[in-house]
Amino acid sequence: MKKFIVCRRVSGFGDMLSQLCHAIALSKTTGLPLYVDWRNILYSDKNSPHENFFGKYVYYRDPSVKPVEVLFSEFSGETVDRIKSFDYCSNLNKVQVRDVLEGDSTVNDLGIEGECLLITQPIPCLHKEELYKLLRDVYFSSDMYSEANRVLDLIGEKFIAIHYRHGNGEFSDFKSYSDHFSEIESLLKIYQANIEDLHLPIYISTDSLEADLIFKEVFGSSARLYFSEKLAPPNSGAIHYSSLVNGESGGNMFDVFLSTITDMLVIANAKSIYRDSRSSFSNYSCALASQVEVFSEHHYPTKRRKASRLASHKIIKEARRIVGSRSDRG
Repeated sequence: MKKFIVCRRVSGFGDMLSQLCHAIALSKTTGLPLYVDWRNILYSDKNSPHENFFGKYVYYRDPSVKPVEVLFSEFSGETVDRIKSFDYCSNLNKVQVRDVLEGDSTVNDLGIEGECLLITQPIPCLHKEELYKLLRDVYFSSDMYSEANRVLDLIGEKFIAIHYRHGNGEFSDFKSYSDHFSEIESLLKIYQANIEDLHLPIYISTDSLEADLIFKEVFGSSARLYFSEKLAPPNSGAIHYSSLVNGESGGNMFDVFLSTITDMLVIANAKSIYRDSRSSFSNYSCALASQVEVFSEHHYPTKRRKASRLASHKIIKEARRIVGSRSDRG
């Protein structure tokens, strides 16, 4: 029985790219063909659930990584019919996959039932350089680059980027305006320490309305700021889990996807990227940007904590002091 791998992940796009790279690594290690099923994802138009984003908007330079539609033409049977209809089930253990990638076991130890090895959950085991190397071979349809080029033309000079991660629900109790202060304060302290960055324009990539407002308040007129186009509604989680875009019901999720790609491509052109080390979103941008000798990647502490109103005011006052030191650094 010929076996194959299907990569199926429904999450934020950075997470999906990371999952894709781990599936590619597994495919290369095992010699099994890989098919990618990005139909009916969070960014899909509800009227076009069968549209596969992989192979239409997102591609991989190795032609052996194929859209799942190719599987439908190459294989037949009950397993393929279930995949066609989104009837996914798997007993796959992600630890077993990690063992194969790390060389401690073989494909025969994966415990594949039937033909399909289904990858739906994160397998975070590739080293950063291995992951970055695979990410660099991801590219998009030509029209995906036009908006990013427009933003880069608008900035028009060397700049730095800040990616502030909204989270995928793990910070569900950290939604209010003040809850973001402690993490942003940590980010600004890292930023302040890099003197060569202090007078450059800043592109802030975030889907958090609260963080967007805080950055505008903290920096004020002391910096040239550029922001992501799409924001999640107030007191909510990540925008890809939202039915609202910029607070408007019935928002077009494909526009959110386009905004996501725009952000990734824009910050990939930054001189420096300040980021949460847990962020899969930032990985793609850093993978591209790190090919340039002068690029630097900065990770800021990510311990969010609840803050009282008084504590929050103290934090933002300190943040303003940090930003104010920009002009004193000359």
